[in-house]
Amino acid sequence: MSPDTDNATHFHYTEAPIEHQAKFKRFHGYNSGIYNGSWADETKIRRLDNLNLFDAIANWLDLTRYQHRHGRELFDELPLKQLGYRAEIVAFCVCIVVARADDRYYHPQRSDVHNDRLFDDVAKTFSEGPDRITACLNRVQERLA
Repeated sequence: MSPDTDNATHFHYTEAPIEHQAKFKRFHGYNSGIYNGSWADETKIRRLDNLNLFDAIANWLDLTRYQHRHGRELFDELPLKQLGYRAEIVAFCVCIVVARADDRYYHPQRSDVHNDRLFDDVAKTFSEGPDRITACLNRVQERLA
């Protein structure tokens, strides 16, 4: 995967001696490009949060490395605010789209016996019903086409 931040160097401050942890935490903020010591770039923080959310959902759905990487790139390009759906649902829909290439199918309007079992189980955890997920899926497919 490509780095999410401007500088891919990671400072794992929790591994440093207690007396040096604050310094290494500050270095991590500097290298990430989101913190300069007195302010944080909220847009970059939100992007990183959304990418982490996508990673969690993709892992939950047991996507292949290629599907995960490709889906992450697609998800990162989508204008989440303009889509009008929660980021979790958009990430789920992107996963639906990329998994189809490997014959893993899910659609909220199909019967459970014709859907991928794991996708079906994950979809049931969302508060959005099948109609809302279908609408989001349609919008995501339009944007990715």
